[in-house]
Amino acid sequence: MKSNRCRRFFKSAALFCACLLTAQSALSFAALSGAAQSPEFPLTLKAVDGVCGGKASVNGAKVGNLGKSGGTVEGTLTFENLPVDDGRYFLLVCFASGSDDRYFDITTDAGIYRLNCPSTGSFDTVGSVGIALELRRGGSLTFGSDWYAPDLFRVEIYEKETDVFPLRVYENANELRWNENGLTVVYDLENGVYSL
Repeated sequence: MKSNRCRRFFKSAALFCACLLTAQSALSFAALSGAAQSPEFPLTLKAVDGVCGGKASVNGAKVGNLGKSGGTVEGTLTFENLPVDDGRYFLLVCFASGSDDRYFDITTDAGIYRLNCPSTGSFDTVGSVGIALELRRGGSLTFGSDWYAPDLFRVEIYEKETDVFPLRVYENANELRWNENGLTVVYDLENGVYSL
């Protein structure tokens, strides 16, 4: 009688342990697979963490020597293996530029986009401007130019469902608001840029 009870007890204990191990394995797999698929937004890509090509170089918290001069490629900066789903996203590009004629040619797996970057006053003053573009899961995002490009600090990627486009942000920004319709004008008297 005692041996039957012992056998039943050990069978139950073994079954219970097997169930625990199976559940733990399933939870671990779900946690590992979910971590790579669900980035937190906004997703921040620091320029210093990208892959420099050509003559692009890291200078403190930014990457410079991007674009071309006189037909000679100076450099590119690429962010690889993007952890996003296929779709359209909003990017806030944080840069510094001492002149008004600089821009980025941004290449993704879905196309090439031009982003004009007005002067921020100097190459030490950070400003930002936004663009909407298509990204692919596991794809790349490359910054270059067929002319001089600004220095790049970071890129913030906002989820594709975002309804409100981030405003340009400048160090000397002022705001003017009309409350009746929610319109906001952000302007910078130092370099003449504005955003609605």
